[in-house]
Amino acid sequence: MQSSLKAVGSGGLVIGAWILGASLLLATILRFTSMSEASLTWVFTTVGCLAFLFGGMKAGKMKKERGLFIGLATGIAVSLLIFIIQWTGYNQSMDTIKALFHLLYIGMALVGGIVGVNLGARHQ
Repeated sequence: MQSSLKAVGSGGLVIGAWILGASLLLATILRFTSMSEASLTWVFTTVGCLAFLFGGMKAGKMKKERGLFIGLATGIAVSLLIFIIQWTGYNQSMDTIKALFHLLYIGMALVGGIVGVNLGARHQ
């Protein structure tokens, strides 16, 4: 159980680091160019998907077993944290579009967990 929590926490930190780094980069691009947020919608979605994929991979590689479960747990934990921050800090409720994006992100973390277990497996 403790190794599962460490793996989920580590995967969550990877997701957070990717999101933070991409946010800084994209905010700089938006600040110093004439691009608008609307023109980068798919970039934001792709970055989110990659962040959850790599976070799930990190969690799966750390746990070394049950990649489906650990990826799902990582995706749900981070997605739930994002929902709580949006709900309490910004007074935004979950609508259909946000729910679909969160399902996409959880699915990416799930796939990442499966891939991470197989990347971390030692073959004899």
